[in-house]
Amino acid sequence: MVRFIVNIISRRSFILKTSDGQCSRLQRLKNGVPQGSTLALRLFNIYISDIPDTLSTQYDYADDLALLFSHKRWNEVEEVVSLEMQRIADYLPAWRLRLSTAKITCTAFHLNNRESSRKLAVTVDGTIRYTQNPSYVGDTLDHQLTFRQHLEGLCTKVRARNCLLRLLAGSAWGAHTSVLRTSESAVVYNATEYPDPAWCRSIHTKKLDVALNDRLRIITGCLKPTLRELLPILSCIPPAHLRREHSIFKLALQAQLNTNHPLHTLVHSAQFFGTQRLHS
Repeated sequence: MVRFIVNIISRRSFILKTSDGQCSRLQRLKNGVPQGSTLALRLFNIYISDIPDTLSTQYDYADDLALLFSHKRWNEVEEVVSLEMQRIADYLPAWRLRLSTAKITCTAFHLNNRESSRKLAVTVDGTIRYTQNPSYVGDTLDHQLTFRQHLEGLCTKVRARNCLLRLLAGSAWGAHTSVLRTSESAVVYNATEYPDPAWCRSIHTKKLDVALNDRLRIITGCLKPTLRELLPILSCIPPAHLRREHSIFKLALQAQLNTNHPLHTLVHSAQFFGTQRLHS
């Protein structure tokens, strides 16, 4: 196994080829792991397994790291997060890693509308840029976690892809329903179902459902007088809210069965309190 890993990460090279056919010289890669492989993520996690412990909760995905700290006082949050960010920044050079200060952002999540314009003063090698709507692992967040901006962006993306389906359905040679259903699964659902367990309870999902119902009318050829409840039946596609509930159930089942899952403790405690409530 050790020889296999060494063979993967050593003696790697690449050549850059332009659109007009010109090629660069052969370049050797001195560090890093091959991107796109499952083993690369595991090797990187092993590489940074000794990252310093922090009072903040650490959420890492590959080389993306997020720190979450909760407190009632703003100055306490700013002080703790700044110190722990500096601790991580001091740790990275030991393993030949570098903190990308240009991509670091900080934000605050709360329900106090009076402090909606309040900006955190977090510093590490200079002041960290504050943003109202950060993006993490493909999800756009807001300070109240309503996911309004994220769902509005999804609506725009779905409407643009609905135009492609409409062109396909209205072409001169026509398109069969099965072809439209397959095309819809490939170009629409891949964009709308990630990460739906996070935002499926938002009140702004109705905006997305309108665009999704529009694509069902394109597939079935039904007009607007057709009842919305009949569209999933006519198109043989489960309703969007049922698909989202299935994603939640699937995630909860994975967290329940896997003791190493980050949500295992949360799901287990929720089931415990739910059972106690039923008995009471």
